[in-house]
This record gives sequence, C-alpha cells and structure tokens, in this order.
Amino acid sequence: ALALLNLLAVIFGAVAAAFIAWRGGGWVLNRLVYQNPAMAIDTIEAQSDGVVPPEQIRRWAGVSTGENLLALDLHRIRGNLQIVPSVFSAGVKRKFPRTLQIEIVEREPVAQVHVLARTTNGIESVRYLVDAQACVMHPGDFGAGAPSVLAGMETLPVILGVPVESIRPGIAIDSGKLRSALALL
Repeated sequence: ALALLNLLAVIFGAVAAAFIAWRGGGWVLNRLVYQNPAMAIDTIEAQSDGVVPPEQIRRWAGVSTGENLLALDLHRIRGNLQIVPSVFSAGVKRKFPRTLQIEIVEREPVAQVHVLARTTNGIESVRYLVDAQACVMHPGDFGAGAPSVLAGMETLPVILGVPVESIRPGIAIDSGKLRSALALL
C-alpha cells in the first residue's frame, strides 16, 4: 500500500510539474516575446511591381505600426492581400528587429470586357478588366492606383459577349471563347 501511495505521489507530482511548466512557459513566452515592446513594428515596407501605392498595400494588409512583429499571422496578412482581385501574388516577411516587408505582384490587364449590368442608375454598360488568365478585375480593385489604370484602359482591346453572370472580380471566367480571344492578344 505504501508503494502504491508513493507511485501516486510521483505521478501527481509529475503532472503538477508539467502543468506549472506549461503555464509558466506560456506566461514567460507572452511576457518576453509576444508582448515585448522591443518587437513592436516601427516600419512597414510595402512595394508593388505596378500602380498600387504603398499606403494602399498597407491598408489591404490590415497591419499597423506598433503591433508585435512575432505575434503577426503572416498567412492571414498574405490572405488579406491575395483576396484583392488586382493582386496576383503577395509575399510577407519579418525583417528583424522591427520591420515588416510586404511585396505584391499585380495582375496585368490585357483586355476590357464590357457587359450590360443593373446598376443604381438602371441598366448600363460596365467595364471590367481581364488578365491573360481571364481573371476579372474592376479598375477600382487597384485602389489609389485606379486613375492610372483607368487612363490605360483606353488602349486595351474590348471584348464583348461575355455573360454578366460569369463576371466575378478575382475569379477567372471559364469560357473557351474568351480564352481563345485572350490567346490572340
């Protein structure tokens, strides 16, 4: 009976020590790493290969200075950027000690698609952009860079006959005819 009591005491002691180490380790990690003001972001470097200005990229990323560099969810930030229809790809890196680096590659419009759509003013012709993979973008998807995109739209070829229900910004249009037209471009 004494041996059983000693065994239970050892097991209880081991479980208690593991629990204290786990909770204490979490507290130390939070205190020294995730809540450490020395790891607060003071610079967000944002750049694009196109027309989207750095301020717009920072807004899309949803990160601000003062946040802890190590506590950031880089996958969430990359996801925030990649749901923007005009963004082809995004890269996000920590640059120690206090810098977050964001780079985006923009989709390059190769044609315009005009569709008749219901708007607040009735039925109007609405212009969208498509890239070489038939991914749909609205000029406004380029954020503050939209004016330069609108200016460049005038020189892009126009494709007609695309059904309005197939237009979903950020999604490629699944149409053999459109892909053939884009291949000619």
